[in-house]
Amino acid sequence: PVIRDLYAAEVTFSDYCIGQLLKRIEEMGLMDDTIIVFSTDHGTHLGEEGCVQKTPALLNGCVTHIPLIIKHPDRKFAGKRVDGLVSAVDFMPTFLALLGVDDYKNMDGDNMWKLVTGRAPSIHDDVYTVFQNFGAIHNLNWHYFQNVRGKGPGKGPCLYNLKNDPKQAKNVIKEFPQVAKSLRNKLQNHLKIEIPPLKL
Repeated sequence: PVIRDLYAAEVTFSDYCIGQLLKRIEEMGLMDDTIIVFSTDHGTHLGEEGCVQKTPALLNGCVTHIPLIIKHPDRKFAGKRVDGLVSAVDFMPTFLALLGVDDYKNMDGDNMWKLVTGRAPSIHDDVYTVFQNFGAIHNLNWHYFQNVRGKGPGKGPCLYNLKNDPKQAKNVIKEFPQVAKSLRNKLQNHLKIEIPPLKL
C-alpha cells in the first residue's frame, strides 16, 4: 500500500506540473496552434509478483503498456479512444504527418493518426519491446516475453492470455505451447538475432 500511495503522489504532482504547462501555453496564446502529447517511455511494477521497479526480467504489461494522450488544435476527434496497437516507433511518423511532413515512409513506424480518423482499422498486428536482455511481443490476444540473449537472471519465457487474463497474472505457456512457439519465432524474426530456444 505504501508504494502505491507514493506512486499516487507522483501522479498528483505530475498532474499539477502538466496543468502549469498547459496554463502557460494558454497564456502565450499558443493553444490553438499546438499539438500536445502526453506519454512516457515505460511503465513500472507496483508490487506485482513481488517486484517494485521497472525491470527487464519481468517484461509484462506493467512495463510495456504506456499511456498516450494527444491533444490536437482541431477538436474534431476530442475524447476519442483508439483500441488499435501502436508503438513508440510510431510517434515520429505520426507527428511529422500531423505537421504536414510526408517524408516518413522509410521509418520503422507508421502514422497512428490513421486510427483516429478511421482511415485504417489497424497499423500493427503485433508490437515489440526490447529491454536489456529481454524481448516481448504483444498483440490483442497474447503477450509473450523471454530472455533473448540467454544472459543474466529473470523470468520467462512467459505467455499471457489477454482475453482471459488482462492483468497478466498467470503464465499459460504450458497450456498453449504452439502459441508460445509462434510468438517466439515472430520475436526472433523481428529482432534478427538467434534467441534461445523455447523450453517448456
